[in-house]
Amino acid sequence: MRRRIAALTLSRQLGFILAFMCAQASAHTVGVTLDAGTMGFGADLGTQIIQNTLDVRAGFTSYTYSRSGTYSKDGSVIPYNGQFQLSGIPVLLDWLPFHGAFRVTAGAFDNRTNFNLDATPAPGSTVTINGNVYPASAVGSFTGKVDYTRKIEPYLGIGWGNLAPKRHGFVYSVDLGVIFTGSPQVTLNASNPTNNATLTADVASAQASAQANANSATMWPLIQVGLGYAF
Repeated sequence: MRRRIAALTLSRQLGFILAFMCAQASAHTVGVTLDAGTMGFGADLGTQIIQNTLDVRAGFTSYTYSRSGTYSKDGSVIPYNGQFQLSGIPVLLDWLPFHGAFRVTAGAFDNRTNFNLDATPAPGSTVTINGNVYPASAVGSFTGKVDYTRKIEPYLGIGWGNLAPKRHGFVYSVDLGVIFTGSPQVTLNASNPTNNATLTADVASAQASAQANANSATMWPLIQVGLGYAF
């Protein structure tokens, strides 16, 4: 419920900002950029609040990456197929302290990033979980997920580029900063068709170990470049 409320609140704020940008368009330039970076590919829309001093931006980023591999750590050896989904909706304020291209940026990301994996060991193969070896028939299917539970996350960074210059023309954008994500939540499950209590305990132990490793990942670096046009 809290996630839905937070996402709804940011969506309303985003809607307000977009409406504000449209209202500003009649009097000031509005810049649009296509972006690429560590949060994927996307676009930004920006305009000024105070000329050459304070701008506002909103946009989206997204990228999906799939791979197969083997998780080998802390006594577990588990083959998997994984999908990494980068996705975010930033709402940002750009302060131009020198009234030029350099800016200091603060704001928030509605972060939808997650990693999902699934594995169905080949018949006759074995899987090692928490140091114990199990036949594929005992494990069944195996699923895992890494998800950021705090969906609205603060951002702080610096950058270069002004999306709302005095005149129409091409614009650029460079961002270097950090999204303060908090620790992701790790979930591991095995279908465990034989209801093996030891397997259940080992999966829980593997989840706890993976969670401990994930607890230190509380920030996501943002490096992003964009090119666009101011209308």
